[in-house]
Amino acid sequence: MLNALAYLHPQLGPERLRALAPSLTVAGAHAWLPHGRGLSHRSESERKRWLAHERPLTQDTCTTQTFSNSLATEGAGPLNASVTRDRVDDLEAAVSALVTKASLPACAVYLFDEPWLLGHAIGEHVSANLGAHYILLDDAWAWRVVPGTHGWAPHRGWYDRLDSRAPELLNVWVALTDASVDRSCIHVVPLNQDAQYTNTERHHFDVPTALEDIPHVALAASAGDVLVWSANVLHWGGPCDLQALGPRVSVSFTLARGSSPCDGVAPALAPPCPFEQRLDSFARQIVTYGIGQPDVSDAVILWAKARVMLNQFTKNMQHTQ
Repeated sequence: MLNALAYLHPQLGPERLRALAPSLTVAGAHAWLPHGRGLSHRSESERKRWLAHERPLTQDTCTTQTFSNSLATEGAGPLNASVTRDRVDDLEAAVSALVTKASLPACAVYLFDEPWLLGHAIGEHVSANLGAHYILLDDAWAWRVVPGTHGWAPHRGWYDRLDSRAPELLNVWVALTDASVDRSCIHVVPLNQDAQYTNTERHHFDVPTALEDIPHVALAASAGDVLVWSANVLHWGGPCDLQALGPRVSVSFTLARGSSPCDGVAPALAPPCPFEQRLDSFARQIVTYGIGQPDVSDAVILWAKARVMLNQFTKNMQHTQ
């Protein structure tokens, strides 16, 4: 029954996905990894060797101190590394093909291995920069914001106070196209200018009803730039003007520090892993974030809800036996 449900949506089969993005890997084992073991089952030295082999990031001129200082004071800033041009081009092409050729959500790109490999590499880089161990969570989304629309409304990733220097939860956002002010760049309210956050007696935050008078910063980014911010940071995606050069495409990840609170979200599975498990993850993202999103059809939402419910039912049955 699970196998039948996996292909209830006709565009979600592995062969169709490979045809849409031939330069990416559909939840399959990489030849470099012996014994078919993923990163999560390998030693620390093997993990580092694999990430070095993968090389999805290049070091930028921004120093480690600059990144950690901006995170500690403002809660947000660019990572001192960027995604390689080939990886950016491959991921952007995959997102565009999924949306325009198959009518799938942009986040279907997470059915491929490469986004998760990138997320793990960013987690390793952030860990080294902040001197704390961060893990990649099974919590991600992708966007293709077309001219005449806008990104997500103002929100925070986490509403209870987090540590300022090494936040327990970090949001990571990767530009796969240029994201200028007129092309739906990310806007943030720096924590040192957020009246709720600077009130040290306050430990729970909300989203202000009026943002007009709140100081915020537009974080224009070039394709390949990686932005990182504390999950406490109030942020949103700006408008993509009708005169913009094209859609703004981006992917995101969530990192947790050690055993930090993550609202029941499990660590992400490291490639390679079975395609069925990638489908389960994709369904969870759709149920969590997809309702009301312009690129998520009713058919995909129904498929995702059915898959999540069936998986939960199966798990409950196993626990009662």
